[in-house]
Amino acid sequence: TDAGIAARYHAAGTLASLGRLPDAEQRYREVVDRAGNGIYGRMARLGLAQVQVAQGRFDEGIGAYQQLVTDTNSPLPVDGVLMELGRAYLKAGKKPEAARAFTRVVEEFPQSLYAADARREMEDAKKS
Repeated sequence: TDAGIAARYHAAGTLASLGRLPDAEQRYREVVDRAGNGIYGRMARLGLAQVQVAQGRFDEGIGAYQQLVTDTNSPLPVDGVLMELGRAYLKAGKKPEAARAFTRVVEEFPQSLYAADARREMEDAKKS
């Protein structure tokens, strides 16, 4: 049911915040399987990417963020997903890729709430 999907999504977020990342990943996967392209399914994909990055599985998380950024039908804000993508690249030690993600936020979304943070993180990523 919709309520069950929502409950599972919120449980995943709670598990992630408690550091129970494998359990959170499993709940997010269940939401993706059940909710498909609905809002909870798309948000669960975002949560899944965050959990993968937190577990050090950078390539998986980055791949998930890249899919979300290129999904033109998604209601998720592209500028926000780009910020997460840039931060995942930084954690993976991929500074040039991070700088490119932050640059996209600054150039494509200059009025974004993330623009100032993106500009600062872009400059930091370019320094070394």
